[in-house]
Amino acid sequence: MYKIGDKVETPLGSGYVESIRYDGTIGVGIGFPIVYFKEKELTPYRTAHEKLIEMGYELTKRSDYVFYRHDDLPRVTIYNDKTYSCSDTNLALSRILTQYLEEL
Repeated sequence: MYKIGDKVETPLGSGYVESIRYDGTIGVGIGFPIVYFKEKELTPYRTAHEKLIEMGYELTKRSDYVFYRHDDLPRVTIYNDKTYSCSDTNLALSRILTQYLEEL
């Protein structure tokens, strides 16, 4: 069960729980106005780094970039100037990398 102030991911993006209605729907502040979701539509917020690690990527840190390596998926390099390079990316990976750059 979520509580007010928890950061969550929704089908529309991430936001904070702002209210909980008597019928169990949860109001999330993604923008204005608050959008209400059923609890099963929400997941706890995870950082982009956590998502990449869950996908099986291994992390290597350098002074001017971060490198994620996976045997079966495209390599990902994220540079300190908030850009990234990735070969043969898919939609799910693109969303994670966009989230990563936003978090920087």
